[in-house]
Amino acid sequence: MKHAVLSASASHRWLVCPGSVAANAGDKRESSPAAVEGTSAHALLEVCLRLDAEPEEFLGQVLDAGLMPVDDGMVDGVGYALDYTRAYVGNNPGARVLVEQRVHYGEQIGTTAQVAFGTSDIIIDNHPKEVVSLDYKHGIGISVSVKDNSQLRLYLLGMRNERRYQRYRAVVVQPRLPKRKPVQEAPGLTDKQLTDWAAKTVIPVVPVALSKNAPRVAGAHCRFCAADGNCTAQYDLVMRKAREEFK
Repeated sequence: MKHAVLSASASHRWLVCPGSVAANAGDKRESSPAAVEGTSAHALLEVCLRLDAEPEEFLGQVLDAGLMPVDDGMVDGVGYALDYTRAYVGNNPGARVLVEQRVHYGEQIGTTAQVAFGTSDIIIDNHPKEVVSLDYKHGIGISVSVKDNSQLRLYLLGMRNERRYQRYRAVVVQPRLPKRKPVQEAPGLTDKQLTDWAAKTVIPVVPVALSKNAPRVAGAHCRFCAADGNCTAQYDLVMRKAREEFK
């Protein structure tokens, strides 16, 4: 499977650390058990939407090679995303549900479709009123905020590349995270608000991220970077904090 140079799922990292694009090029790290579990839950969500089936129908089954058997946690978690999607369509019968939808947003951020694209878990196309990008997160270790979520906004830009909507909305479903509502919805953006965000936050970073020797910036986003633990920016940050503590 071809991977985007400027992927939406890694945008939280490359928007802050342009040098991480080169650092992660050709990354061949093996998937962790948590990642395989998440992929398995996403496979369950996809098959339920495509077949209009209930998740419990697949309990104990392995939906594809290399995946984990469907367990109770997957059934319960995926149920929240299904309930949201079905309720939306029930209230908006003309809306289309696009599952694992490939979207190209390169032209919206100053590059090409081959460089910048991604695959949204669920797109609800309710043209011309609005378009909704829903991201399902099965993990319990890291809270994913829907507020200013660059991944979902890039998916929405990809849909805008096809046609305009009155409103663009982002939804994160993360039902297994303790002490948080399972479904998080961000206020809808107007077309101008979405394009203003791209112009201010994304477009200036793109040529830097695609350039040679792009600068690296250390932070919380380093956790899933291929250069984690072997990065001069991280070293400099640690040394700076050590000097501050020493003073």
